[in-house]
Amino acid sequence: MSIPSLLTYGGFLHDPGYAGGIVDELNVDIMNLINNGASAIDYGIAIARDASGQCRLIAADADKILGISVRFPIKAAPGYGQANANVVQYQQYDEVPVLRHGNIYVLAYENVTQDDQALSITAQGGKIGGVTGGAAGAGRVVIPDAIWQTTTAAGSIGIVRITS
Repeated sequence: MSIPSLLTYGGFLHDPGYAGGIVDELNVDIMNLINNGASAIDYGIAIARDASGQCRLIAADADKILGISVRFPIKAAPGYGQANANVVQYQQYDEVPVLRHGNIYVLAYENVTQDDQALSITAQGGKIGGVTGGAAGAGRVVIPDAIWQTTTAAGSIGIVRITS
């Protein structure tokens, strides 16, 4: 039997998950809000507060970011023959779980590097990138206390940690 040493121990051992999935449930804080916006909300994107204190898709750089939308594992897709029959999203007036603290799987909008600040891309409705793709500024809004935990290629699943 080999003896473990600090040279071979550790590393980030989580397997890739689905966008919006919780990585682990240790110290997770999720709040449930109603999607008051007309647009559907996808999993694993930055979510903004609306005027009534509920949530909606991000529409402007000045929107207050609340967290990242969480995948609800038993949410059903619309039935056969309905619009978007194979798309599972939070429609208008659906309850949306929003991660405020914890680790979540996210589909990277652009290439990101571990320890990048997570940024919401306004023109993409809250898809998440990082400072490797460009500095925060017009159209690229900082998600408060959110850091990429993995180096991830655009279009791949990575992990973001929020500590608010």
